[in-house]
Amino acid sequence: MPNRMSRSFRVSTLVRKTPLVESWVEGAVLLFEDREFTTNLIVLLFYEVDVILGMDWLEHHGAMVDCKKKTIRFSTP
Repeated sequence: MPNRMSRSFRVSTLVRKTPLVESWVEGAVLLFEDREFTTNLIVLLFYEVDVILGMDWLEHHGAMVDCKKKTIRFSTP
């Protein structure tokens, strides 16, 4: 269940013009194949995007992104 932010803000993206951000999800579970990752997510009201993972998150979890194959591989256990 999303939590309300104490203050809303707008995010600039290439997908859609500055959506209003008002909530976040604490302890969301992301499942990649047989691996689970728990993280906090900011809710963006997009229909074209499921989730956006930042470069810092991907680096922290040892992710290898192959854009041509549209795959993500994790090098850490």
